[in-house]
Amino acid sequence: MSAISPERLAEIRPRVVCLCGSTRFWRSFMEWYGRLTDEGCIVLTIGRIVAQSEGQLGETRKVALDELHLRKIDLADEVFVLDVGGYTGASTKREIAHAEATGKPVRYLSREFPEYVEPDEPELVRAMRQRDAELERLRAPAAGDEETAREIAQLHAGTPDSCNYAEAVEKIAAALSAARAQAIEEAAKLCATSHAGDCCHETAERNAAAIRALAAPAKEET
Repeated sequence: MSAISPERLAEIRPRVVCLCGSTRFWRSFMEWYGRLTDEGCIVLTIGRIVAQSEGQLGETRKVALDELHLRKIDLADEVFVLDVGGYTGASTKREIAHAEATGKPVRYLSREFPEYVEPDEPELVRAMRQRDAELERLRAPAAGDEETAREIAQLHAGTPDSCNYAEAVEKIAAALSAARAQAIEEAAKLCATSHAGDCCHETAERNAAAIRALAAPAKEET
């Protein structure tokens, strides 16, 4: 397979290819979207990684997305099945049956490229996933710091009536707050100094400021 020249592309009608397969192979969808586009094809692909977001979308939404993909097949000249390792799930089998019933040619990755191995997660995507996970952790209610401090203080200082209890609560809560603020600052620096999905430096700085703002509730409640 090789990229098509601009001159040749202007002379012909681009072929429309619909990618089908399990969304567990989302890396392969990304790779083949690029490969086929370079060849001069118009590529129709998945719009959601349903396997990772099913809980948020709900079953009704998933069914609607499956039906939408059948309409993409109707628009395509051919279907390219990304059956990595020969795997096809129930949804993919339904899509293949629909394509065959409507007379669309069906190609299979496993037959044309039997040695194909799905690529590793792209560095950019991995950085974005790590960033999102860290943001979710940092969004935990800061009020929990004080509650944790009380539990620790009671273990080390005895009962709430102990003369050392109030002082222990204050010190531990301050330490927890400081640790949390430091973690937020580190996340902000990481966001500002790495791309992590934001190629624009100004956008990265705005995101960093937003992350730092998460520290405000922690400071106010201690």
